[in-house]
Amino acid sequence: MTWARTADVARLPDGLALAARQFLGRAARMAPASRARLGTDLAARVERFVAPGPPWGTPPEAFLAAVLTERREREHLAAARATQTQRELAERVALLPFGVPDPRR
Repeated sequence: MTWARTADVARLPDGLALAARQFLGRAARMAPASRARLGTDLAARVERFVAPGPPWGTPPEAFLAAVLTERREREHLAAARATQTQRELAERVALLPFGVPDPRR
């Protein structure tokens, strides 16, 4: 969902994200009434931590999936940036002062 790319999902507590992920993983095996009730409840709880909220009429499961997907993508991107920063820092540390390469390398 396009709106999720610009939504603030950073405040979503890890425990609530885990509950939503577990729900989505087992939703297909749930009784329809239980699935609808739990999906609606989880979506309402998650929506308090997401701004802006989903477009009107977004099904609860689609909302949860979009939020979790966006959250995962952002975490992955942050981890990739951190790895790149560490790599660049390690390269700089390998140089002696003033950018002179270590002759032992």
